[in-house]
Amino acid sequence: MINHYLGNQIYSKCKEETLIFSEEQTKMVEMHLKGFSEEKILKEIFPKSTDKEIEDNIEQFKSILYNIINMCDLYHDKPTGEKGKWYPMVINLEMTNKCNFNCPFCYKNASLSKNDFIEEEIIQFICNNLENKVNVLHLTGGEPLIYPNINNIIAKLSRKFRVNITSNFSLHNNLDDETLKKVNSLQISLYGYDKNSYVNNIHSDYFSNVYDGIRRLENLGINYYFMIVATEFVYKNIDKYKKFLDQFDKSKIKIENYNNVGRFKNKDLYDYKSKIMDNLKLDIINSEFDVEKKSFEDNLNLPLKCGAGVKHITISEKGKVYPCIDLERCENIGVEFNEYKHYLKNGQIYNFLSQNFEFNEEDIAICNEYFEKTRQFYEK
Repeated sequence: MINHYLGNQIYSKCKEETLIFSEEQTKMVEMHLKGFSEEKILKEIFPKSTDKEIEDNIEQFKSILYNIINMCDLYHDKPTGEKGKWYPMVINLEMTNKCNFNCPFCYKNASLSKNDFIEEEIIQFICNNLENKVNVLHLTGGEPLIYPNINNIIAKLSRKFRVNITSNFSLHNNLDDETLKKVNSLQISLYGYDKNSYVNNIHSDYFSNVYDGIRRLENLGINYYFMIVATEFVYKNIDKYKKFLDQFDKSKIKIENYNNVGRFKNKDLYDYKSKIMDNLKLDIINSEFDVEKKSFEDNLNLPLKCGAGVKHITISEKGKVYPCIDLERCENIGVEFNEYKHYLKNGQIYNFLSQNFEFNEEDIAICNEYFEKTRQFYEK
């Protein structure tokens, strides 16, 4: 559950759908959370209404109000950010480009030979300035569990933010149990169903490490899910994947397409996603491209239709800021963190995106084409 201000509206990512509150709905929710009566809220939103009109409509209004409040769990998850300002809902922190895997479709070209790590000064800046302004910090890599003092980093961040992690989870023993309990959600990148499939896909046998880590999460009651890249190998071995995955809750499985970036750049793309999901009998879950968001993002007049650079930003291990992870392929787009941090601290990232990121037509076309294809997939 995520509730977050983007400008004058609340963006709410509920369990089953994404909602964009109108400015009137946002005002209605704000007043209720501040303790105003339903009658007072109605009079504020509809100042020309008579007392009789208020009385006739109060029960219907209550039903609408409490439906929104309960659906989005707004009593428990009050909106982060600040009304009228633009803070990212999610910051992707690419902790390192070092990784113990060598996946053939890695968007970062991560490898064990690389040794760049995000500076702790950036992490400290976020802790000092963005509490209650940013909803989620998403630790990625490379492999984030390689990062030095990762237990201390997670402990520090989790005191002020929700911490999500994407990891191959082969190095789960780098995290102690108390640290794992501080993680809000853990996405495990799954690359096979047994020892041989891991060797085939990543050229190393880490299957037993990963499987032990999954069982550890189950025993600790930690929220996790699997991310499986929709490759030809997965499709051709779908029955073996299905047999392995049948022991887990299907709501924990997410299928993603690979992108034409990193080690997979310039190779042919083929959409196996829908076929894999059909075979596994999965519903479309965890979509970042819900139909309800279309008018909101189109009306923002952003260069990137997905909302990258506003809903979420990425800070790389080299201290550069990008609208999203995939845009690291476009070297001209990244800006230095020191150039960006004033806008981040003051909730002005919308202004920065429209004025300072130097997009070219090719960059925009690549991203928007991918976004439109993905949205069409979910609208089927």
